[in-house]
Amino acid sequence: MTCFVTAIERRVEAAQRDGYSFALRSLIRGLILAATLLPVQALACHPTATWYSYHAPRRTASGERFNPHVLTAAATWPTPLGTVLRVTAGDRSVTVRINDRMPRNTRCRKLDLTPAAFERLADLRRGVVAVKIEVVR
Repeated sequence: MTCFVTAIERRVEAAQRDGYSFALRSLIRGLILAATLLPVQALACHPTATWYSYHAPRRTASGERFNPHVLTAAATWPTPLGTVLRVTAGDRSVTVRINDRMPRNTRCRKLDLTPAAFERLADLRRGVVAVKIEVVR
């Protein structure tokens, strides 16, 4: 936490030196970056999953075409492509393979599931569901 405070102090000093408009944007970006580097325990949130789809045929991060009818998911950076996960929401579970990436700035949202995978956990109209994630392989 000390490093986080020191980084904020440096950004505030730069903001006072350089003028506030540009430096304030830089300060905000720095705060967002520093918050993403905090340990996961400091965020104190429960993992959630959403569903996603594309309107046109598009390639995923792994190079394969996106298919909304296959049980796959997009995950944040530390999870390697090809990892198989068991995602559980209440008494329902689904096994998915990671084949895409999602933005890094998502705090508690850990997975974006295809519509087929999300429907096995909850109704699509729900949009977001609290999940438990286990690595299968």
